[in-house]
Amino acid sequence: MYCRWNMATTYTFLLMGFLYMFTANAALSKSHFGKQFYIGMTAGSTSTLDFQIDIASKENGNMYLDIPYLNIHRNQSLSKGDTTLTVSNALIRGGTFTENRGIYLSTDVPVAVYVTWKSFSTVTDTYLALPLSSLGTRYTVASYDPCPPSAAADCTPERSTMMIIGAHDNTTVNVTDGNNRITIVRLDCQDVHQLSSQTDISNTTVWSDKPVTVISGTSCAFVPHSIFFCDMLLEQMIPPSAWDKYYIVPPIFPKLGFLLKVFSIKDHGNTTFCLTNISQTLCSQPLKKEYLMGTEPVLITSNASINVVQYGVGQKYDSIDGDGFMTVIPGINNYLNSYYFVIPNIYSSFENRLSIVVPSTYVGGLRLDGLSLVPEKTYSVPDPFSNYTILIISITAGYHELTHTDTNVVFGVIAYGLGYHIGYGFPVGFGLSLGIGTTSYSRIK
Repeated sequence: MYCRWNMATTYTFLLMGFLYMFTANAALSKSHFGKQFYIGMTAGSTSTLDFQIDIASKENGNMYLDIPYLNIHRNQSLSKGDTTLTVSNALIRGGTFTENRGIYLSTDVPVAVYVTWKSFSTVTDTYLALPLSSLGTRYTVASYDPCPPSAAADCTPERSTMMIIGAHDNTTVNVTDGNNRITIVRLDCQDVHQLSSQTDISNTTVWSDKPVTVISGTSCAFVPHSIFFCDMLLEQMIPPSAWDKYYIVPPIFPKLGFLLKVFSIKDHGNTTFCLTNISQTLCSQPLKKEYLMGTEPVLITSNASINVVQYGVGQKYDSIDGDGFMTVIPGINNYLNSYYFVIPNIYSSFENRLSIVVPSTYVGGLRLDGLSLVPEKTYSVPDPFSNYTILIISITAGYHELTHTDTNVVFGVIAYGLGYHIGYGFPVGFGLSLGIGTTSYSRIK
């Protein structure tokens, strides 16, 4: 069941949104937009500052924030545009533990939520939060090797970390690591189970009997492994029910490379996939491999549903500003027709960009804040999806709306930003409704 105080607290919001629910409730269950969120923050370096939650809303409304560990239980207004919340770093704890350190956020209008970690000038990342309606009971974790202590004199031991947040009381969670060791924990609402390791925890699996939130990353990682300096990697995992078979991965312009990991469901033992760019096709199985790519788009096709995660490379990889970050890539069936979102204001000094994947015929119908786009860079996509185009556009920090004039056209969007020895990236949004392995070819125009 839902947490008992949840229902009491949000009763007013449900009444206020009663008429809206008849027309929008189905849409809320199919995307990252929602009204209830269970979120948290993993530990980074020892100099962690307070972290930031940005709430993007197309209309004014009300919100409720509940953080029992910090004794915060408050209602406040929600502004059209960006509402920014600051959460004390006292909520963050390193190591492996189970405690009531989760955050519950509810609103009476649909919103998109972005959570940002920042410790100091060269370490940051942001994740897109998924609402309660889009959470799952099964996950495969993406992460990366922590920065090794031997890499540099000032590189203290870092951790690869996963956080599971309960959204219901009396939830049983099974965690299986890469060595098939199983940990069973019981979570109540807003309880957090955090797993911390000095090795890469990628491919750890999570099974639960009720939906949970799963956040993963690395406190500071070299990407690739030999490239100094390190940066934080942070992302919320999406459940396999929202994975796809077809992905178009944009390059991280103007960087000269990026890294990919591909994840499958462990009991789908015959999963195979192919990566294709303009010069080659590489087919493999999604084990614990990673793929270093160049400056061109990559098309990934699979015989079963997979999850694709992109990693930005460090500044010393190519002497171009930027650093490591981790981004879950939307599949073609995750694309939406419109997005409202926030580039957090702490990135105002970065070179911020959007990567937009859109059917080529419909490029001219894209609108950012009501205006036509002026691409900084465009890319063609390899066959058999050569009817798609990738646009790279510059964007300022703050609230934005990205739409298409044709409501039948869907497109994918990634946000990323590059600074001096620092970088971030996150998916702007997801459609999560089609289920494992389905592909609607009517959407591929």
